[in-house]
Amino acid sequence: MLHLAVWSATAVAAWRCYRRTRKAGFLWLGAVLTLWPIVSIPADAAIHHVIQHAIEQQERPWGMTPGTLAMRFSYLKQLVGFVLVAVSLSVLARSFKTPGPSGVQLSEQARPKEGNIT
Repeated sequence: MLHLAVWSATAVAAWRCYRRTRKAGFLWLGAVLTLWPIVSIPADAAIHHVIQHAIEQQERPWGMTPGTLAMRFSYLKQLVGFVLVAVSLSVLARSFKTPGPSGVQLSEQARPKEGNIT
């Protein structure tokens, strides 16, 4: 139940940030953070099935024990999630590329207007 609340809050926060800024990176980030956990549930079930089959048949797929196989699948799932988040953050960072003097970003409101320099 808590997962559903966190996923919903993440989706709402990403949508609100997108609506306020119109930066597509927020949509990417929201999609990755809400959809990847949901998509990984069937992947977990498939991994469980493969490991259960290996235990029942006393087979060693790819020469690994069931524990090693479970650990490597878990690492692979975490790696894919990390890459997806990194790509979405990269897309979001590119949308904020408006450097001011000395590489500092300035919003439109913080920039001094001409003739109004003090």
